[in-house]
Order: sequence, then structure tokens, then C-alpha cells
Amino acid sequence: MTILNVWIGPDTALVGVDSAGLDRGGTLRDDVSKMFFLPAVGCVLAARGDTYIVNQLHTLLNGKGDYDAVAAALPGKVKNLVRWAFFLQSPNQEVVLVGYSVKLQRMACTSVYLTKKPRAMVVEDRREYAGPWDDCLESLPKADNPQAMFNLAQAQLQLLREKMPGGAAGGRFVIAELNKAGMQIWCGKKMGGDYGR
Repeated sequence: MTILNVWIGPDTALVGVDSAGLDRGGTLRDDVSKMFFLPAVGCVLAARGDTYIVNQLHTLLNGKGDYDAVAAALPGKVKNLVRWAFFLQSPNQEVVLVGYSVKLQRMACTSVYLTKKPRAMVVEDRREYAGPWDDCLESLPKADNPQAMFNLAQAQLQLLREKMPGGAAGGRFVIAELNKAGMQIWCGKKMGGDYGR
């Protein structure tokens, strides 16, 4: 169960994901990349679900234009990939694209959530996202800086370990900080300690 968090400010955005995942043989690994970059257009793709989807999207969306063009193409690409990828381990797929929208004149996040049963797709423009979410996390400060986002992820990891022992969550918490001019990436320490820049 991937931890995926997004915070969108007017000029800055944060995207964070953990790095634990199951390989095709079902072995838990802590070095799985769930975030990919389109640096020529200042965008980040991140996902919950099967990493096959975000890996393929990175290739399919590369060279498609700016954030707005990539965001417009994203739902159709996700739908087509899921339709042809019968081997997916996860029944639900969620992908976020974060970058600067020229059309909106601000940082933006397009979220695509697709379920196999029932077959449905939801596309949203989000300002904040925390997955997984539980009402007990409501009291935490807004995840509007790397340390606060890491603290939220630590609480999410504890929640997952209580509710889904043995689930694929944890490893390193990777954070991308984006603005109109570029992005910075922090790989951090393994979850369970303080976030280090």
C-alpha cells in the first residue's frame, strides 16, 4: 500500500512517496521507485498501485508538451494501460501529475483514480492529497514543507502497520519540491527516523 502525498501552493508544490513495494514474485523490497520526472517540462508523475503503470506513463507522456498538454493526455493513457495490462497486482490505480500550469497560472495537480471493479475513473484537479487517509490524521499540521510531509508519512506508515500488517509500505520517503523554475528531489532517510535534507 503506497504512501503518496501531494501539497499544492500557488508557487510551490510537494510530492512525496515511499519506496517499499512488492516485486513480481511477491517479495517485499524497499527500493521501488514510484515517482518519475519529466524535467524538460517541470513535471512529476507519482503513483499508487502497480508500478508498471507509472513506468509506462513516464515513457508515453515524455515529449507530449507542457504540464497542461500532459495533464490532458494522462486519463486516456492510464485507461489504455490498465485495459491491456492483465497482469496488474493491484485492482486500483492512482496516478498524480504535478507541475506548473500555464493555463491556470499556478502549480497544479491532476489526479487519475481508476478502479477495475466497478470499472470507473475519476479525474480531479487537487490542491492537497494524502493517501492512505484516515480521520485520525486530521490533527497533523498541513504537509506544506518537506518535514511536515515526512511527519504525515510517518503517521500513515504507523496506521498502515496497525491496519494492514505486512503491507508494502515504508522504505525511503522521496520528496520532490517543484516551482515554476524547476525542482529539487530529496531521498531522505528510511522511514522511522527524522527526515534529512
